[in-house]
Amino acid sequence: MQWFSVIFGAIIAEALIEYANMAVRDKGVDWRVIASAVIGVGVALAFGIDLFGVVGIAARVPAVGTVLTGVIISRGSNYIHDILKRIMGEKAKALTLNDDETARHEAPEASG
Repeated sequence: MQWFSVIFGAIIAEALIEYANMAVRDKGVDWRVIASAVIGVGVALAFGIDLFGVVGIAARVPAVGTVLTGVIISRGSNYIHDILKRIMGEKAKALTLNDDETARHEAPEASG
């Protein structure tokens, strides 16, 4: 699960950086992006939605997962679909890596 947590964190960090770039442009702050983020975070807090918890990653500070989920929600359904598809693909790869590693450690050595 450690590999998946690192990959998940990297995907979320990249998404947040892209979003921050959308909010702050050469011409100043795009208030529509800021308003969208505030609404998304409000919805996530109001309903207790935590994408991190769904995928099995518990934040040490409880509201962090919900706030980050709200920012992701503010990007819209197409973005969420794309990011979930990417995360689930990486989770499957991480599980395969873990299974392969476990199998190597559990396999009896050939006597020869």
